Amino acid sequence: MAAAKAFAAEIRLLSAGAVKPGLAGLIAAFRRATGHGVKAAFATAPALSKRISGGETADVVIAPPALLDDLVESGKAWAAERITIGRIGVGVTVRDGAPLPKIATVEEFRQSLLNAESLVYNQASTGIYLESLFDRLGIGAQLKAKTTRYPDAEAVLDHVGKGKGGEIGLGAAAGVE
Repeated sequence: MAAAKAFAAEIRLLSAGAVKPGLAGLIAAFRRATGHGVKAAFATAPALSKRISGGETADVVIAPPALLDDLVESGKAWAAERITIGRIGVGVTVRDGAPLPKIATVEEFRQSLLNAESLVYNQASTGIYLESLFDRLGIGAQLKAKTTRYPDAEAVLDHVGKGKGGEIGLGAAAGVE
């Protein structure tokens, strides 16, 4: 291990923020096993795109497939082996004590969104996906006036937690492959 540390390098990692909780332990274990440092930066996928387009470089990028495809097409990254490390679903949250929205079927989900006092979600990949989902469900225009978007999940949860109870928050729910 001493020899490995003598040649230790710092690996630059840019990653979408949704996987940060799952990567923390992995990064620590990698550091212990290899002696390599990891300088990790987490941001929303749109912010990652802006940083890379602005000239920032990384050894490893963890991002949604569409962003990776855009980076390769624009020449900002080369097509390397792509490994799926997880999938991001969408979770639903309400203020503690508020009635749970019905979401077991598409129609129940649709109706719960329409009946909500307000909707709160992020400006990252999850939010971009949700806008397209709402449009596909035929309710995008109806939801727009009662939607608030924030840069990150923390702000979404804060908004819902301080609400009156009629808010529905939506956000990334990560799973590991």
